[in-house]
Amino acid sequence: ENIVTNGPPEVDLPGGKGCTQAVAASKIFGGKVRFIGQFGCDDASKIFHNVLKDVDCSHCGHHDDILGGRGYVLLNTEEGSVSAVVSGGSNLEGWKEWETIWK
Repeated sequence: ENIVTNGPPEVDLPGGKGCTQAVAASKIFGGKVRFIGQFGCDDASKIFHNVLKDVDCSHCGHHDDILGGRGYVLLNTEEGSVSAVVSGGSNLEGWKEWETIWK
């Protein structure tokens, strides 16, 4: 089924469960929190990284050739249903070079 919108998104914010938890924990524990993920080469990744400015991201990967991932939440106000779409981007594709480290 195709879902067609009639306008731009109402809200476009950086985040996600891990980001939200890392920022909240950093505020509680005074910045002694680590976040591990993969940042892409787009503006959204730069904004996302800036949101995590008080969190230790030194173990994160940075990719010059992969766009950052995005998540979309779709609310059908007529039916009251919610759907989510995730495009993994750098956080999906960026781990391939780490596979040898884990073995």
